[in-house]
Amino acid sequence: MKRKIQVLSLLLLILSTICFGQNNIDIIPQPLSVKLNNNTTFKYDNNTKIICNVDSKEYSVAVYLHSQLESFNPSLKPILPKKDNPKYNISNSIIFVLSSDKTLGKEGYQIDIMNDRIILSANENAGFFYGCQTIIQMIMPSWTSSKGNISEFQSAEIPTGRIIDYPRFAYRGKHLDCARHFFSKEEVKQYIDLLAFHKLNTFHWHLTDDQGWRVEIKKYPKLQTIASKRKETLIGHYSDSPIRYDGQEYGGYYSQEDIKEIVEYAKQRYINIIPEIEMPGHALAALSAYPELGCRGDKYETATTWGVFEDVFCTKEETFVFIQNVLDEIVELFPSEYIHIGGDECPKKSWKECPVCQNRIKENNLKDEYELQSYFMNRIEKYLEAKGKKVIGWDEILEGGLKGKATIMSWQGEAGGVAAAKQGHDAIMSPTAFLYFDYYQGSAEVEPLGIGGFVPLKKVYDFEPVPKELNETQAKHIIGVQANTWTEYIPTFKHVQYMDMPRIAALSEIAWTKKEDKNYENFLKRLEKQIERYDYLGYNYATSHYSIQASTNWNAKKKQVEVTLYSPMPNSDIYYTTNNEEPTISSIRFSKPIIIKENTTLKARAISKKERKDNINNSEKLSSPLFSQRYTLNKATGKEYKMQNINPAYSGNSAFTLTDGLFGTRQSYDRWVGTLGEDYVVELDLKEKTQVKNISINFLDENGSWIFAPMEVSFFISKDKKEWEKIKTINTKDIKPNENSIFTYNSELKKEIGRTKCENVPKYVSVMFDDVRYIRIEAKSIKTCPEGHSGYGYKAHCFADEIIVE
Repeated sequence: MKRKIQVLSLLLLILSTICFGQNNIDIIPQPLSVKLNNNTTFKYDNNTKIICNVDSKEYSVAVYLHSQLESFNPSLKPILPKKDNPKYNISNSIIFVLSSDKTLGKEGYQIDIMNDRIILSANENAGFFYGCQTIIQMIMPSWTSSKGNISEFQSAEIPTGRIIDYPRFAYRGKHLDCARHFFSKEEVKQYIDLLAFHKLNTFHWHLTDDQGWRVEIKKYPKLQTIASKRKETLIGHYSDSPIRYDGQEYGGYYSQEDIKEIVEYAKQRYINIIPEIEMPGHALAALSAYPELGCRGDKYETATTWGVFEDVFCTKEETFVFIQNVLDEIVELFPSEYIHIGGDECPKKSWKECPVCQNRIKENNLKDEYELQSYFMNRIEKYLEAKGKKVIGWDEILEGGLKGKATIMSWQGEAGGVAAAKQGHDAIMSPTAFLYFDYYQGSAEVEPLGIGGFVPLKKVYDFEPVPKELNETQAKHIIGVQANTWTEYIPTFKHVQYMDMPRIAALSEIAWTKKEDKNYENFLKRLEKQIERYDYLGYNYATSHYSIQASTNWNAKKKQVEVTLYSPMPNSDIYYTTNNEEPTISSIRFSKPIIIKENTTLKARAISKKERKDNINNSEKLSSPLFSQRYTLNKATGKEYKMQNINPAYSGNSAFTLTDGLFGTRQSYDRWVGTLGEDYVVELDLKEKTQVKNISINFLDENGSWIFAPMEVSFFISKDKKEWEKIKTINTKDIKPNENSIFTYNSELKKEIGRTKCENVPKYVSVMFDDVRYIRIEAKSIKTCPEGHSGYGYKAHCFADEIIVE
């Protein structure tokens, strides 16, 4: 005891002599407090040792740190216990010290860096572990080597100073869907390492869905032999026509031994695994193995395409016995305090037509099928509570009333989290518009095929998990944040990495760093070092955050579009073409706004001035994804418009989205302006009286995403906004969409001016409207998803893009 007190006193004396200065460090997520002295450094090299007593509780973390450092520094010395070291022989070492500072909490840590040692202190092992992640990031890959090869370690210089750090949220989650596509045991372990590297502490493991059952349940062997397989898989997007399949059986599942191994692996990295067993919807795979659990009782088939299906678990007693037996085995496999029981996207049609379900409603005095779902979920929750488990469900479980203590995972927006918190339920924020990593992160034209949507890096980073509507007491129920990666269109683990990185870095900062300490520009600077680490680790990441951004200005006086290009890629130049050729370093270098006076395709790429190296020392110049935009100039370009009922979530990427000369695409929604459950009404001011031959507007019809073309569209013109003349109404039934599910509505009218002499065929010319100043377009929305659709009864989107005036 006397020796320990002497050593600790010596350390405190050394620390008290350090003079700290404020500084930043290239760590993600941004630590709570960083004070560095850049004039002196600690040199980590082949002689650096880790000091930690074998009998201390933090020794297991020291072993982990040793294994990580040894992976790039094979000459690392074995861990040395403190008691075997002479009093002053602690130089050039990383020392583990148990802290008594309760402000650090369970996951906090403190790192004191001196010129001859690093002291890592924490209250609990989780804190030591996250401190190790910071140390690893500071060392990797900032070392130098005799040959300039980053894969050959020599030493690393770390500024002296102090880091004090602990997380903002207790729940820091990342989801992976292994049902739509299966990933091996080793790939799941790699995924857990990725989460740990970013200080996330929860892995939400989606194990069952319509397209496959991925967890071994010994009481029900058909879940392995039948439900884990599908006869084939959709090729392309599920909205493509005609639908195509690969004709190849697909399957896979995790044995219980696999799961035990993965759970233990995650435990060593302080990651809690929450399994998700979907119910009552997303059950086709299970029904294919045990059809008696469905309302029809007929032969079911594991889904071969994506989407939502009407066949769900029946509410018969046999179903509850099945689910309870399944959960009995799940509870034994996963020590997590939470079990996720799904509850999302459960169509009610089969229940409405099922005598058993209707009788269940009657017997329990339930109002409707929504309350039947509430009955279903509450019953399962009680069963799990009796086994000492808490329940998480998607925000639909609020429908029909939530009687238990379930935690809500708010995915459809913030509303579910707000409603849950106001009712006294804990909530985890996971909204699609900000945290769905299966959505595109760059231009759909150059990204791998995805489900749709648009969630770029900055949008992820800017998300604030605590809604403004909540007061201080209610806000405490927001226990954390989670991003989700659904894998319908992500068939390989390499693709998973691409979709998650670097957005997972932004997620980690949302979850860990205080709101007031976040800064996107600073984050991008630190991300450069993180990307070097990704390179060293051999990760496949996207460079979409380097995507060129275009600011389009309409010069009314010169009647021309002026485009300014920008890329966040540091130390780079932008090269562009306007002749439809691919830009290279030999193309025009961007230095001033690009003038566009006619219909033009602008292509550009940012190219770094420096080379990057990967983990096997290959080198190349980093470049941004290709930027390509087709500008279609017309009389509406750059004109102001006003719109009724606009949905803030889909208001376009600028105030001129409908008149910027750029067309929206089916793959990405950033160039569309939408309403939700309302008609579409937009007025356009041409600024001067104009002769008009035709007005056109596009509407998207992407029913799988709850986007429906309007039932009809009407065009109006006016000279003064006092009197409006309707010139045409078009019924959607009378026109056809293009191959991208886009309807084009035209106002053009034709009048007969005679007939040809020989064939006696009518001749037509377009009707011209003079002195038109104002244009109004009214589109009659379907307002709610129709019967038979998975979103029946929910509000439907109505999306339009470019207004063209000729």
